[in-house]
Amino acid sequence: MTRHSYHILCIVFFICSGSFLFGQTIEKNSTGNTIITYPDGSWRYFDENRIEDQQLMQAYLNKIDAVDTPKTTEPTPLDVDEDSSSASTNISLNRLISNALEKEQKALNDYYSAKELTLTVLSNYKKIRKNKNSSDAVINRAKLDYEITKGKEKKAKRDWELATKTSKDLEKIALMPVDQQSKALKKLGLDNTNPSYSANPSTDDLALVEPKIKAKNKKTKVKKQRKKKVKKSKNKVAKVKKQKKQNVKKQKESITKQKKKKVNSNFGKEVDSYKQISRQENVMLNPPTPECIIAFEGVEEFSGKKRKDVAPSLFFTYTSEKLRPFFQEKDLIKCTGHVSSLSGGIKFLSIEITVADERAQTNYGSLEKNSLLSIKLIDGTTIQLINKKTNQGTLNRFEKNVVYTAQYILSSDQEKALKSTEIDRVRVVWSTGFEEYEVFETDFMMHQLECLTK
Repeated sequence: MTRHSYHILCIVFFICSGSFLFGQTIEKNSTGNTIITYPDGSWRYFDENRIEDQQLMQAYLNKIDAVDTPKTTEPTPLDVDEDSSSASTNISLNRLISNALEKEQKALNDYYSAKELTLTVLSNYKKIRKNKNSSDAVINRAKLDYEITKGKEKKAKRDWELATKTSKDLEKIALMPVDQQSKALKKLGLDNTNPSYSANPSTDDLALVEPKIKAKNKKTKVKKQRKKKVKKSKNKVAKVKKQKKQNVKKQKESITKQKKKKVNSNFGKEVDSYKQISRQENVMLNPPTPECIIAFEGVEEFSGKKRKDVAPSLFFTYTSEKLRPFFQEKDLIKCTGHVSSLSGGIKFLSIEITVADERAQTNYGSLEKNSLLSIKLIDGTTIQLINKKTNQGTLNRFEKNVVYTAQYILSSDQEKALKSTEIDRVRVVWSTGFEEYEVFETDFMMHQLECLTK
């Protein structure tokens, strides 16, 4: 039984009472479609391309001639043409439905295959991200593969939905009276009387019911052309602005050169007023020590212990070269920190990492409890600090960033090493992986610990 077995069949009349070709009989159902019935009660639609059906139809026509027309009289051409036209209409509609159902099933299989492939690629992408040895290039490639596969899955789903809609529309038309079917098919962009129509399922019959998609593609093409024009005009404007900036820069440089010439011309006259300074007084060779600022010093309300906090200062920043044009003077990642002490000889480092990206919680994840902060000193020594508490990050939609905090206990040996040696770089372990950041404030810990002891 075919998919249309759920239609309630009401046999209107029997075309012939006898059976032809092994008990098969031609009949018409309630919707006017020509069908082939079998002795066991099963049925199927009439197919004009099958030799068996052609023979059955010929026997049916001969039977009509024998019953309704005297033997001496030829069959009326008009009667035969009308019946043939009706049968041709039903046969074409049946072919359309059959092809639409096959395409729907194929589209569904393609969609399931695409979905299964997407899950496989996603699993692989997650494994690569969790692997600490995966480079940025490998991770980015895996992410790109996932996005491409996901796009193919969405397209396969749209194709399946379109095929399903087409088959349902054709099923509704099959329930209409015969005189209304042709008009309904034309509205869908199909013509069941089209002599060039092929019953071969491999032909793209569904393309005939996609005028909206074609119109949409045309609109998309126009939009792309407009975008290209807008982009060209923007590029021209940007080029003009860049040229203006270069001209202004050249003018400023020219003015600066002229001022330097004036200063140099008067240098010999004023040289006597300058005083030679010693090496110790040279701030370039011996930069002044930053001022120590204590943010808090007193008794903690909660624990009742004495506490001292140095004011936070910049620890490190990071922005990749690819993102630098988008951030200009700002940074993607900015970390500040400070050192604190509690009575009993406890010292710990608190940091605050600000990621200027609203999707940071997806890309970086969280700072988990017991995760490591590895500090590499310029002498090659590596110090590993352990995070005390998990922090998921706080999203600030107004500032469009996510702020993470963490605390790391300092042992006496770690304190001693950090107080005497400058920092080269740090490695932060996120829940999605780790990243290394170069530290330019190399004396950050030296200054913080020194201020804590004053």
